[in-house]
Parts: sequence; C-alpha cells; structure tokens
Amino acid sequence: MLGFLIYLPTLIYIPHEVFLLAILYFFFRGNIYFSRKIKIDLVLIIAIIVLCIINRIIFHDKIKTLSDYIPYQLLILVTYFIAIKLKTSDLKILIYFIVIECLFVFIEYFSNINTIFYGFEKFEKFDSGALLYFKRPFGLSDTSSIIAEKALIGLLLIEYLKLNTLRYIIFRFVFILTGFLCFNRSVMIIIGLYYIYIILWQVFLFIRELFKNRIQFSTLFFIFIIFIVVSMITLMLVIFHEMLIEQFTRKLNKFDLSGREIVFPQFFSFIKEHFLFGNGSYKYIVPYIGKMAHAHNSFLQILADHGIVISLLYIFIIIRKLNKHNIVFVVLIFIYSIANYAIFWGISLMDIILFIIIFNKNIYCKIQQNDINYSLIYENVYR
Repeated sequence: MLGFLIYLPTLIYIPHEVFLLAILYFFFRGNIYFSRKIKIDLVLIIAIIVLCIINRIIFHDKIKTLSDYIPYQLLILVTYFIAIKLKTSDLKILIYFIVIECLFVFIEYFSNINTIFYGFEKFEKFDSGALLYFKRPFGLSDTSSIIAEKALIGLLLIEYLKLNTLRYIIFRFVFILTGFLCFNRSVMIIIGLYYIYIILWQVFLFIRELFKNRIQFSTLFFIFIIFIVVSMITLMLVIFHEMLIEQFTRKLNKFDLSGREIVFPQFFSFIKEHFLFGNGSYKYIVPYIGKMAHAHNSFLQILADHGIVISLLYIFIIIRKLNKHNIVFVVLIFIYSIANYAIFWGISLMDIILFIIIFNKNIYCKIQQNDINYSLIYENVYR
C-alpha cells in the first residue's frame, strides 16, 4: 500500500500534496524504535528545518502570512519517516506500477500520441518522421521527463535490491526501452554510466582472479558475453553515429541544453550575490520563455534557495551515510541531479528513493541476507 501511495502523486491530475497520504498510512504501520544513529540523522534533519525557519525570519520582508514562516523543507521529515518505514515488498509494488505505466508509454509511442488523455492541454499527435525528441510519450504522467525519471528509479531499485529473477530481468529491459522512447538524455546517460561501471568492475574482478589462477568456466563465459555485447554496441555506434548525433542535437549541429544555457547563468548570478542565505529558504525561480523556471539542477536550486550553510548541511547528511554498498547509487542520483531538479524538493519520489538508500537499514540488511542469489551481473563468486 505504501508503495502505491508514493507512486500516486507522480500521476497526471494528481496533486503533489497527495504524498501526505503516505505519512498518514505510515502511522498505521506500527511504532518505530529508533537506534542512536537514526536519532542523529533525525537531529540533523530537524537542524535543517530550524535553520530554514531562521532564514525565513531574516528575510521577513517576504512574509505575508503566518504560513510563510513554515518552509517547504518541513516535508523532509515526511520523506525521512516514509523512507525508513518502507519495506522491500512496498518497493516491489512501486516497481510493478512503474512497469505498468511504461506499457502505456509503448502504446502511446506506437500510436503516435504523447498521452492517452485526449483532453489534456499538452496532448498532441506525433509526426511519424519526427526526431525522437519530438515524439516523447508521457505515459500516465504530466510530461515525458517524469515517466523517464520513474523508469530510472525502477531500474535503480531493481539493481539496489538485487532482484535477479527472469521477471526483473525483463523489467530492466522495459525501463531501459522507456528511457530511450522518452528520449530523456539524462536518463540514458545515467543508465549507460551504470552499466559501464558494472562492466569495468567485472573486468577488474576477472583480472584479479586471473592472477590468482582461480578462474572458473562460468567466469570466462561471462566475460566473453560482455566482450560480445560491448563489441556490438561499439559497432552500432560507429555505423549509426551520424543519426545518433542528429537525435541528440536535434539537428542543430551543437549540443543542446534545452534552455539550461539560459537558466543556469541566472542562477549562478543570483547565488554569487546571495551566497550565504540564498533566497531566504523560498523557492527561487527565474523567467524563461514567458514562464517561470526552476534551476533544472538540484545543487544550483538548493544553493539559490538556502545559501551555502544549509546546503552544506544537506550534503553532509548524505555523505556521512555513504558506504561501499550505496555509494554507486547515490553518485548516480547526484549526477542525474546535475541536469535535473530531481532531489531536495522536500518530498518527491526521487527524494524518497535517495533516503531509502541512505537511511533504510531494514532493506539493506535484507539485501545482505539474500546475497546468496546475487547474480554474476553484479558480483562474481569465486570458489
């Protein structure tokens, strides 16, 4: 149920505030007993909220009503409690819902429409010969970026939870194909980086065991498969490189940042002038082609909103929880957030996933207990 409740607010027509239903359900799941370390995490999160309130008081000229004293960062507490309460079964439910939405992406793409909701203001039909960038389906979301991010979340969850049955192997391909059909370049880059890391790690393990004369036939076969796959991908990149360049640059013959080249300088300028306190812990937005836009970069956004002190405390909370088991996933989320406003919303699906990875000890322990079925894709077991 909790998995469904954190998925629900990501859908079209569903307001962001529906995330609060998850915290209501949270109280019906029983009491939580905090260890000493979790209490420290909680204290640091409360410190961020207090500092944000102080920041707003300093910028009292922006306060018009009593509610303006309450920062949106108060939702970090909601994110934290949801994240530590979620179970592996909840995350599997979340994965299933994302897979179902990905199926709608396939239907929309091959029907040459961007959404099945014909009354939606952004509804449009695709030109069958258009570039992939202009044929991006929305799934059941407001934009293609949202469903592409959910596909990335689904993939990261499968990898983090080490779900390696045939069903989840198929789900991996569904999520990767969704990222491609939505033509979200950030998502495709993150997926590519992750599997490059996996390949390099396996090659390293192979070389290490080669020197120890402990290579098994299964290991040799696995490395051979990697070699074949890498060779095929390289060949395809060579053959179709012109078409790929056209797709990624939208035939502009230059790398296109989708407006970030206009938004980023405005944020850099504001941060330089308001380095300590930012925008008084209010959301900072800038004009862009007739509307207001956020930074499309989580780190620029948090610096602009809160200033350097609160921002560093945010980062410290995450860094202190890094270990060899979660660092790859945290780094991938950070890289993705450089080109997208994905984390530091207060509460969002990606914020919840990040907090699960760094705070949820129960899921982590279960992953370690189930390591017996750990696939060769992730770790070679040498005997």
